[in-house]
Amino acid sequence: MALAYGDVNGSYQPSTALRLDPRMFAVNHGTMNAADLTVIPVRIDRALSLGALSVVVELPVGVRAEAVRSALIKGDFDFHQNGNELRISWFSVDGVELSENDLLFALELTGVNSLNAGDLRFGELSEAASPLAEVYPLVGLRMPRVAGLGHEVSLYPNPARDLSQVRVRLNNTADVAIRVLDARGRQVADFTRRLEAGTQVLDLVTEGWSEGQYRVEISIVEGQEVRQHGFRLQVRK
Repeated sequence: MALAYGDVNGSYQPSTALRLDPRMFAVNHGTMNAADLTVIPVRIDRALSLGALSVVVELPVGVRAEAVRSALIKGDFDFHQNGNELRISWFSVDGVELSENDLLFALELTGVNSLNAGDLRFGELSEAASPLAEVYPLVGLRMPRVAGLGHEVSLYPNPARDLSQVRVRLNNTADVAIRVLDARGRQVADFTRRLEAGTQVLDLVTEGWSEGQYRVEISIVEGQEVRQHGFRLQVRK
């Protein structure tokens, strides 16, 4: 319902055009520890006038949103999870004025071992709009990194220009495989490194890549155990 009233910006009009990239991304902001019920505050990354918010995000396998609590003092708010996809919507005819780092909502999640902002995959309907239904080109959501007891993986900077780095913290020696796909599913990078226990950094050179969104798939193989992480990397020129 976030942008559906009168379909003022055309979000629900059928189209034969190519799918649009999400107009939203998440960044780590601080650190917290995982719990049986992990409550993650989600904040806006800039000051803006907000009239509507649509968030469509794919959660990691096994993670469940028990509740999503709005911190916006007015407007209509709702959420629903179907499988791994969580949808959050909010709108207000009057709108609200937000300052940088203002709290938007809190996710109450179960099944979280560890979670980075890059683990969240945003759908194409993810966007924020002004009270006049003007969609902002790209809006960031700040959330703390959730630290678990196992290994940790992060991707920074994101968005990137010529270089991003995969940072991996391992408890034991493991093989780390990295594969990168562009928006059309074409492979642009594929390599594997054997890394020792501790914190290791792998360079992901994005120089020469076209501007746009890429899918970074990271597999950590430790004995018979394989753990997978997925990131959305935004490349800007």
